[in-house]
Amino acid sequence: KMETWGNAQTMNLENVLYQNIVNNLYLQNELAEINTYHEILDEIYNKVEYLGPWIPRTKTPSTAFCILYKMSQVQFTMKQMNGMLSHEDSPYIRALAVLYIRYFTPPQYLWEWFEGMMEDNEELVIEPRGKPTTIGRIVRGLLREPKFNESMLPRIPVAIQRTLLDQLDEYERKNGTGGERRPC
Repeated sequence: KMETWGNAQTMNLENVLYQNIVNNLYLQNELAEINTYHEILDEIYNKVEYLGPWIPRTKTPSTAFCILYKMSQVQFTMKQMNGMLSHEDSPYIRALAVLYIRYFTPPQYLWEWFEGMMEDNEELVIEPRGKPTTIGRIVRGLLREPKFNESMLPRIPVAIQRTLLDQLDEYERKNGTGGERRPC
């Protein structure tokens, strides 16, 4: 099993999002029957159409975030997570693996997980009918920003955040990808 960090019950999700996920009928009914890595991959492939945490203009959690929460209950192995990160059938499989890592793994390992994903240029959308972005841009944002699509991310300790920003700045200098450094 992968090493986890923070609150195993809430998966470090902000409280309103967590409460709405655990009370969601999709999680309670359809996802209750899904208990394996391969079933989760199939569910992502068949049901996830955007990555944001909410159904737009509601406080109903998205399919993606209900599945993200379910992933924490299944407790993947490192091999399975690596399989998701390299999966080619759907960018949403890779993107949900990236979100799982950002929300639920120890922050000191984020760079090791994310460095190989920085240049993933496959496009996906965060909001329905939204402007496409790439997994690489999402990864860089998850390292730089305190929020993902207006949802608070788990806090990264200041010393680790500074190191991650330095690594990201160096990476972007070497690879010509832009980004604006924000203070911790």
